[in-house]
Amino acid sequence: MNVKVNHQKVSIILIGIQFLAFFIGIFWINQDKFPFRVLGDVKLYYDYSFNLMNGKLPYRDFSVEYPPLALVPMVLPQVINFCKSLFGLVPNIRDYTRLFWLENALFSTYAALILAKIAMINQLRYRYKQVLITYALMVLIAIPLLPWRYDLFPSLLTLLSFYSLLLNQPIIAGMFLGSGILAKLYPVILMPIFFLYWFVQQNYKACYQFCLSTISFISIISLPFLLISPENYLSFLTYHKQRGLQIETLPASLILLAEKLGLIKNQESLIQYNYGAFHVALPLADFIAKILPILFLLLFIIGIIKAKISFQKNYHSTGQISIQILSRYVVIVLLIFILCNKVFSPQYIIWLLPFIPLLKLTETMIWCLICILTIIIYPFNYQLLSSMDYVMILLLNLRNFLFAFLTFRLMKRDIIT
Repeated sequence: MNVKVNHQKVSIILIGIQFLAFFIGIFWINQDKFPFRVLGDVKLYYDYSFNLMNGKLPYRDFSVEYPPLALVPMVLPQVINFCKSLFGLVPNIRDYTRLFWLENALFSTYAALILAKIAMINQLRYRYKQVLITYALMVLIAIPLLPWRYDLFPSLLTLLSFYSLLLNQPIIAGMFLGSGILAKLYPVILMPIFFLYWFVQQNYKACYQFCLSTISFISIISLPFLLISPENYLSFLTYHKQRGLQIETLPASLILLAEKLGLIKNQESLIQYNYGAFHVALPLADFIAKILPILFLLLFIIGIIKAKISFQKNYHSTGQISIQILSRYVVIVLLIFILCNKVFSPQYIIWLLPFIPLLKLTETMIWCLICILTIIIYPFNYQLLSSMDYVMILLLNLRNFLFAFLTFRLMKRDIIT
């Protein structure tokens, strides 16, 4: 009884920290004096949702650089914002931004509650406090970024899929994963991991239900948008395909450092701004961007093979696949995807927010350091980085080195825990 009460107290404290962190964040929302370059995406979300509220259809009447369910967290604050017109008030972006902040506060807190449920499972109960405190710490570190990106939404959907999998609910897990894919695409790389979870346990019915549920959900939701605008529906894929090598990626950071050290001679500007980001303007960068998908495929296959071997060892040894093993490979494939991507936006750290606390303490601390370095660079000093500031380039390379180190540390470690 005392243990249960103690866990409840920890959960209440955690919820309090979530709201306190986001409450501090709201004081930064001042469009005239706000010191960071973070409101750009909120303005984009505002425009998308404003068009929807005025009866325009996405992909047909206006272009969208995200999958269709990404519009859900963008539209919900706008619905409330438009309701003000019933009282004679005019909808505006300032109020929309505050509502968007509140929505993300709720997403983050709900994710914390789901994580608390996962941590209460017998395998993790001895680490209950560590898991929740780590999550709260990561939220506090990332608070300059969290309230103004919609990535908490697909992150929450992915966590709900993970939790449904632990509850042995393959159909629901598939629906949540399909929702996450239609919100941000990246959760698709978790399908093989979730599939292997049931396959190794010889639960072939669950494998079938999970795959059918995921594919069916994606198809059903996508069909209306395909009918509305078959030519433009997949424009969000072509948009990202045309992008170059972003300066925050591992190879780009090495190129920036090499140029700063005089190892690369470039007559023109090394950095160009296009497609809403800064990219390296070199033939070498273009070549690297083309081979990164091959590197991703290679590392991804290695990760899936190691996951299968680890799952089998764990299952034959204990009769189950532990949450620690499962979450480790969820993190591994996400890290590989980000590491081999030609874009490394700072909001990508939000994707791993619910799963890092399930790792070992040393690994969670490495990730917290990665988050700190990411936040130092963006939003606080991004202008210095894009201006080729030497210190920022060194910090970026340190962040990327730690990112690669954590990836290969997790892949190398194959111990049943």
